[in-house]
Amino acid sequence: MTAAMMNTFSHYGAGVKVHAIEQRPDGKVEFTLWFTVFWIPIIPLSSWAALYAGELTPDGIREDGHSFRDVVRVKRDTIRYVQTFAYSILTLGFAVAPAAILIERTNGRAATSIEMVFLFASAAWPVVIILLIERHRRRLLKKMNLSWMKGGK
Repeated sequence: MTAAMMNTFSHYGAGVKVHAIEQRPDGKVEFTLWFTVFWIPIIPLSSWAALYAGELTPDGIREDGHSFRDVVRVKRDTIRYVQTFAYSILTLGFAVAPAAILIERTNGRAATSIEMVFLFASAAWPVVIILLIERHRRRLLKKMNLSWMKGGK
């Protein structure tokens, strides 16, 4: 009998992404799949426990993705969904706040040269945040996979 497999992917933040990642004592990763738009989780789709099998290779459609094996559906508390959504909204606010503050500050007048430098830098800030979050997610999944492999289970 073949073990159940699951692949997830998104295209520039739109699609199905893995959120609320936790390691279980049996070496599996517990996570929730969310429908996302611009990397913001909008709708929780389902929660699973599985062994992390690695990243999917980008192919022109998938810009990022993960593969899991031995997947089992699990029930998670509603509070996990609320936390994930709340953290995402707070992160969105943190990402756009610098640009919003600078735009408000210069409303009705021309920006100074230093304000323009900060405004252009604040436009790159959301990209930096997305890159850091995605990097953390990959590290978390890989670390859990390595700790399971070292345990030999």
